[in-house]
Amino acid sequence: MHVRAWKGPILLILLMIPQGAEWLESTMTGHMLIQFPLLVLAGYWIGIVWKQGTPSIDNYLGGIPGLLLIIFTFLFWMIPRSLDQAITSDFMEIAKYITLTLCVGVPLGVGWHKFGFIVKGFVWIHLISMIFLMGWVYATSPIRVCNQYLIDTQRVAGWVLLGLGVAIVLFHMGKMVRNAFVE
Repeated sequence: MHVRAWKGPILLILLMIPQGAEWLESTMTGHMLIQFPLLVLAGYWIGIVWKQGTPSIDNYLGGIPGLLLIIFTFLFWMIPRSLDQAITSDFMEIAKYITLTLCVGVPLGVGWHKFGFIVKGFVWIHLISMIFLMGWVYATSPIRVCNQYLIDTQRVAGWVLLGLGVAIVLFHMGKMVRNAFVE
């Protein structure tokens, strides 16, 4: 088996090491903006390998079914109560690892190539708008939105989310400008 096939499982195992998981979950920024994307990345790599070994998986997780699974899973994990429960409940902690890896990452790895320009644009626009919305809520809320994190760490996470949103917009604008001049 190719070394690339082990990237996803190895990353997932590393993320499950208790000391590392506790460290990432100790701040809202580490939990939402490092651990969550790394779980999705592990699933993405696993999905790419599964797609190569089992082409029929594309029928189930590629296209619209996979996209809906991704969207509803992300919506669930955007709820602050879900973030809190992932820290206080072992069941929700396990659910976080399973759903972000298998319900978001794997469908992205299996089906992202099937989406056309408009669907990919739709996904990016909604992702960016959600990043800005949640960043604004966390940065400006006068009260704690997540009970597990202090308001200062919540504000830091909000500002990091806003910065991430700006970075993603600038990245895509740069790609559009580059493509305009290259073609």
